[in-house]
Amino acid sequence: RHTRYIGDWSSDVCSSDLASFTAAADYHYSCTNAITCTLPAASSNANKSIRIKVMGTDTVTIARNGSDTIDGVASDYSMTIQYSSITLFSNGSDGWEII
Repeated sequence: RHTRYIGDWSSDVCSSDLASFTAAADYHYSCTNAITCTLPAASSNANKSIRIKVMGTDTVTIARNGSDTIDGVASDYSMTIQYSSITLFSNGSDGWEII
């Protein structure tokens, strides 16, 4: 389910019925369980952001799209600390930067 968040952002709660999903740009995701979030292609989302927050105690994995990078690294990113969050910004080409 999606609800309005701040400005043009929308929000989604990732509940225990999901094992994985593909994120959409300009969304905030609150993840309550072990889940894999696949980023969309950076080249299709120039100057857009995605926010992800770990609400539970399980690992949230952020998976790359194809050969895109996360902060210049060609591997997935794991979040393991409850209530931690990350904002990713598309470079419009081949990756997502952590800001």
